[in-house]
Amino acid sequence: MVTTNSWRVGPGKVVMMAIIINGLNVVAKAMAWWYTGSKSMFSEMMHSIADTLNQVILAYGLRSSLQQPDVDHPYGYSRMRCISSLISGVGIFFLGSGFTFYHALQGMVMPLGLEYTSMYGAIGVALGSLITEGSTLLVAYKEVRRKTKENGFESIQAYLLSGTADPSTAVVLLEDSAAVLGVLVAGAALSASVLTGTAWPDTLGGVAISGILAVVAGFIIRTNSDILIGKSISLERQERIMRFIDNAKIIRGTYDTKAMLMGGDNAIRLKAEVDIDGRELTRRYLETMPLGTLLAEIQAINTEEQLIHFMLDHGDQLVNTLGAEINQIEDSLKREFPDIKHIDIEIN
Repeated sequence: MVTTNSWRVGPGKVVMMAIIINGLNVVAKAMAWWYTGSKSMFSEMMHSIADTLNQVILAYGLRSSLQQPDVDHPYGYSRMRCISSLISGVGIFFLGSGFTFYHALQGMVMPLGLEYTSMYGAIGVALGSLITEGSTLLVAYKEVRRKTKENGFESIQAYLLSGTADPSTAVVLLEDSAAVLGVLVAGAALSASVLTGTAWPDTLGGVAISGILAVVAGFIIRTNSDILIGKSISLERQERIMRFIDNAKIIRGTYDTKAMLMGGDNAIRLKAEVDIDGRELTRRYLETMPLGTLLAEIQAINTEEQLIHFMLDHGDQLVNTLGAEINQIEDSLKREFPDIKHIDIEIN
């Protein structure tokens, strides 16, 4: 269910804070670029515009992913986070990296003079942006670090590469990391242009920022594409799930297990084929029956019709016992592995 509290904690808090901070940075960087003509500052302005638009898309995806499953979408909307993150990655690549690179190339072909009297103000904007971008980066970092520990990963890098990281928070972390690095590059490029009296360092700074954005965009696109295609959980975790199923007494063996990420909060969809131990299943059924009553029913059979009725009645109850045992296995799986949200157990 979507509530206002969704934006005050976890990924929602990270995304909303990023939208507000980046919106303010767009205004400050646009003014600095307008007064200086700096290629690096233009790159940073486009970077912040791309980040703001992308984070609005992330907010929409995050909100949509919280909807409950319905008739049209029985497995829910959790993959909306990955879809919005994928769109963000494409936006960063084309709007952030591509347009920035084009503008920097223009500076190489047709270099323009810089308003050096305003360059110090632009450097001040870069320093201010470093503080604001750093604050959102810190919030995103704390959230990702918390999730890394919760999910038992040794490092944030391993968590991000696993495909189980929340897409919205991961995108903000990567965008803000690139933003902080980009601001440092822009500040250094502007300072070098002031010291050397030439626009070339500033132009090269724009190219470098474009490259940073391209790398971040590529990572976001690849990781979210993997999940949308159907990324499997780790082999070690999958084997743990198979061993857990095999421990059930009525299960003779587990085959063709598939466990895929569903796109948000580590949600897993599990499918497994199992071989049922018929003797153990029958023993479970007999444990629920008064054997004296059952023996009396058998002894009362005198005709084929009575035999058929007896077999149909107990066959039906045996199938009900099988269903109850499968339900118990599924409930136990969800308790042992809370990330498993949907289970399909097929009888081999």
